[in-house]
Amino acid sequence: MPMQTFEVHNKHHFKFSALPPDKINLCLLIDSNTIQCSRFNEKNELLDICSAQFIHSNNTSEFINETLAFFLKDFDILGKNYNKITVQLMNRYFTLLPKSFNTENIKELLKFNLGLNDISYSSYNIINNDVCFAYAADNNLIRLIEKLFITAKINHVGALSLDLFIKQTQFKNTQVFVCIHTNLLEIIIKENQTLKFYNIFSWSANEDVLYFLLFSMEQFEINSMKANVVIAGNIKADDDLIKLLKKQIKNLNFANSGVLTKPIENLPHHYFFHILNRQLCEL
Repeated sequence: MPMQTFEVHNKHHFKFSALPPDKINLCLLIDSNTIQCSRFNEKNELLDICSAQFIHSNNTSEFINETLAFFLKDFDILGKNYNKITVQLMNRYFTLLPKSFNTENIKELLKFNLGLNDISYSSYNIINNDVCFAYAADNNLIRLIEKLFITAKINHVGALSLDLFIKQTQFKNTQVFVCIHTNLLEIIIKENQTLKFYNIFSWSANEDVLYFLLFSMEQFEINSMKANVVIAGNIKADDDLIKLLKKQIKNLNFANSGVLTKPIENLPHHYFFHILNRQLCEL
């Protein structure tokens, strides 16, 4: 048996209802060191949430595949009769294009824009009938997902974030959306319902988040003391990062999934934004 090359950190399993024998909808989110999962019944009622963060020495496709296999076994994800399966991938290998762009050339454009010599897998989504969100992913991971879940629909997290932020009523009067992941940060800016900016940044210190957010807002002449900013992600409301942001941003509020109808300890409504809102997305 091969030696495990990672440590499991911050593992959680929130159970809301017993899993039915069939017609379960499964949603997975996979990034470089975190995996999340939600399951719903056919009435879109939440059944459970699973999550785990992994500590590792290198970010290779072998590591991600190994942790995914561990996660699925540890939470007993496999062997169920799933109705709909969606998988969201989180990485910085993406670009935004006009809808009119010839999608046959996406792989070459991604190589050029991202500075990559080779791209084994690429795909895209059309957002709001306007923007083409093109992304690349590790082919070994895609093959494993397709092997384990034959009917899985695979998207990039960014495509989901954009679709929800532009179309959901809770963001109607919001100019800026921030989603904080383990070591990545999504920032979206829109004017009315028109997308102005989207990017993913790497961060390690709280000051990084504040810098990227204020810098992005400055590029579009958005006043940090007047703009409505909504934040999502698995971060406590009294975290030092939130306190730091509130010193510079007056109207800072948290996203609301609308799925968590019962108060659960250590599970605020802005947690697990992507896996709880996937069913609201039109992609």
